[in-house]
Amino acid sequence: PLARAPSCSGPRFFGWVIGGSHPVGVAADFLTSAWGQNAGNHAAAPAAAAVETVAARWLLDLMKMPAESSVGFVNGATVANFTCIAAARGEVLR
Repeated sequence: PLARAPSCSGPRFFGWVIGGSHPVGVAADFLTSAWGQNAGNHAAAPAAAAVETVAARWLLDLMKMPAESSVGFVNGATVANFTCIAAARGEVLR
């Protein structure tokens, strides 16, 4: 007989295991954890601020936006979505 996969509603279901991590993502996560930088401002983390400045220039160039455009980096998808909705709302109300 064919073996059946356990049901997610059964007593032996402990959670899904979905894929593995990409090596570059694992390395980035490791560096983030190892450095433990508080990159909130230029005085606390000048190296992180320099990386943000370069990345911002690259993004503006990639998207062919004016160099004086403002760029902000957030710490996750929820804050990114909130920021985009707030910016769009501001533009609509203007």
